[in-house]
Amino acid sequence: MCVGEATGARMISADEESGYLDLLLAHPISRTRLLLERLAALIVGAALIAVVVLAGQLAVRGSAQLDSISVANFAAQAVHLTLLAIFFGAVAVAIGAATGRSRATVFGATAGLGVLGYAVNGFAPQIGVEWLRYLTPMHYYIGGEPMENGVQVFDAVILVLLTVLVTAAGAQLFNRRDIAR
Repeated sequence: MCVGEATGARMISADEESGYLDLLLAHPISRTRLLLERLAALIVGAALIAVVVLAGQLAVRGSAQLDSISVANFAAQAVHLTLLAIFFGAVAVAIGAATGRSRATVFGATAGLGVLGYAVNGFAPQIGVEWLRYLTPMHYYIGGEPMENGVQVFDAVILVLLTVLVTAAGAQLFNRRDIAR
């Protein structure tokens, strides 16, 4: 999750902070295309990290006495974690694109949303408002217990749809924002 947030915070905010965004946008490339290409890079990076983490998990599976968990279920967990990282990366990209704030501010805001989602997902059942869990991306990441039950298609689709919605909103706001300093 933090990898997605940190990378997403750098995608637009770092270029704007350094003054490089003006130079990029002086070329014949739309803001939406720039945002989508940056997000595509984030997706590839998150997938590569997931593959490395999955390989590490499988390498220690026997010695950690995790043979009862199938390779498919380890892969399912990696898929869900990748989708969560991409979602939070998209949130960071959208916040940076919409506001023009510094990458530290964007990362802090995105991390704060992540912590809030984690807390709500964990504490909502304990205080009698379990329905609040469905409003957090954490529920769709881990609520179906992918390491035990495999890929939860509905949960994965929800994370993808949330990512698309956040990306579309970020692109729309980025296109309307004046980036002049």
